[in-house]
Amino acid sequence: ADRTAEIDAAARLGVRAFKFYLSYAESGRRTSLDTLRAAMHAIRSLRGVAMVHAEAQELTDPAGGPTPTARPAVAEAAAVAEVGALAADTGCMAYIAHISSAQGLAALEAAQLGGAPIVGETCPQYLLLTDEVYGRDDGHLFTVVPPLRGHADRRALWRALGAMALQAVATDHCPFTREQKKVGRTDLSKAPSGLPGLELLPALVLSEGWAKGRLSLRKAAWYLAEGPARAFGLFPRKGAIVPGADADLLLWDPHIERTVTADALHMATDFSPYEGHVLSGAPVGVLSRGDWIMRDGELLAIQGRGRFLPWGKAKR
Repeated sequence: ADRTAEIDAAARLGVRAFKFYLSYAESGRRTSLDTLRAAMHAIRSLRGVAMVHAEAQELTDPAGGPTPTARPAVAEAAAVAEVGALAADTGCMAYIAHISSAQGLAALEAAQLGGAPIVGETCPQYLLLTDEVYGRDDGHLFTVVPPLRGHADRRALWRALGAMALQAVATDHCPFTREQKKVGRTDLSKAPSGLPGLELLPALVLSEGWAKGRLSLRKAAWYLAEGPARAFGLFPRKGAIVPGADADLLLWDPHIERTVTADALHMATDFSPYEGHVLSGAPVGVLSRGDWIMRDGELLAIQGRGRFLPWGKAKR
């Protein structure tokens, strides 16, 4: 059925970014390529963006669970290539979520060289962790889709960030608990997919990127703020320190050294995939719209202060 009217209705409410999946057919979430093409034509007319979870369904094995064997990097690469072809055909901006592999990166770069309006993001789990964790006794805690990859993939992603070849570093935050994850010990096909990471995102990028010389501070700020704000129609209200922008500021002390422990975090989960990781630097203050959200280690956020921001006239 033609559902482009729903896209128009959402746009009237200020929504011009839409998420699609090229896998997960078993749960009814998969979007066929013809449907995606029609949607991208509609989104293009709104000057919006189509965000895509890029894994080719035919190259995955849902029964195998969220593992590198069941969800290989070639599935990501094939899907990115398909989205790139549709982006070039429709003129619609495409945003590839959570790129995990060197093959996925190569497909993204090929599409861009071919003139497709397409960008991509990666996540800290793909920058810091590898598939070696699946061999640990607690390996079931690390189930995530796309799954973790190898060291070569991790290095390729860091090189892409250094070359400004990506748009953002995001978390794909899923705060599952140990209790929710434990089913993966005996049945990987039922293992919930996703890792918590929202609270540690700036710390991981600044510690592993800036402090270790992989990224300049300007590039780190792009991936955490300006890049995503531009991609989703929020720049320059978000992602910039200019008159008229929201006063969203992170005050960072690069000289503090700390070790990640789940019990010191505020996320709604009881584990962290980065447990025991030593971080260089820590936030000493966070401002949102000029209000203190965190200051000197004290969480000051007030529930309900969030605001919906409609898509603006962004410059990518």
